[in-house]
Amino acid sequence: PDLFPHNLSGGQLQRLQFAMALASGARILLSDEPTTSLDAVSQIEIIELLKTLVEKESLTLLFVSHDLSLIKYLTSRAVVFYAGSLIEDSPCGELFKIPLHPYTDALIKCIPSPDRELGVIPGDPPDLSNPPDGCLFFPRCYLASDICRGDVPLMRTRHRVRCFHAGPFTEL
Repeated sequence: PDLFPHNLSGGQLQRLQFAMALASGARILLSDEPTTSLDAVSQIEIIELLKTLVEKESLTLLFVSHDLSLIKYLTSRAVVFYAGSLIEDSPCGELFKIPLHPYTDALIKCIPSPDRELGVIPGDPPDLSNPPDGCLFFPRCYLASDICRGDVPLMRTRHRVRCFHAGPFTEL
């Protein structure tokens, strides 16, 4: 019998989308929040499918997510954005072990852990229709200084980070 999209579960639709994307022979897959709105079992199946595709099929995965644990599990390199600006880019293991940007450090401290109190990022994201001068994170940053309010920091190289007061901050 013919199946229509409304006859499929969210997980089935995700797998079908991956199959259609890969049928073209593409070696790069952009996956934007692929587990959103899926039940826990479907989430695990999708994540394991992605991991298998990366490891066994040599697929390059561009994985967009707010879930840091999934990023750490699936990727070899992590790029962190804040308010639409790239602020840190490094090998995944390095990023989670020694984050250099205060926002990345704060995000990692928001991951629940029995070893520490749950972190909180104070304040609100900037209004991008009227962004502040300087670093976009400075109104919420625990290291902000006068230079942050007026200038946008340049990106450093290797473990790339855009901050006047770059870490290291945390060792997990």
